Amino acid sequence: MTIDDPRNNDKSVRIYHLAQDRILQELTLDVSANHASISPNGRHLVIIGDSPNCSILALALGPSGVV
Repeated sequence: MTIDDPRNNDKSVRIYHLAQDRILQELTLDVSANHASISPNGRHLVIIGDSPNCSILALALGPSGVV
């Protein structure tokens, strides 16, 4: 499987598992995302987009502790 080019403006954020070359989770937003960062403990995602707002999301972890 080939992952699509992550540089786009489609109002979504994707979390990838690079070793398995697959998308773990995809979030659809109201505005285009310009930057997203996962916290060091992997539990939160911060998204900055084309609006004056910042989104801070709690990530759901699976049984293995991975998103």
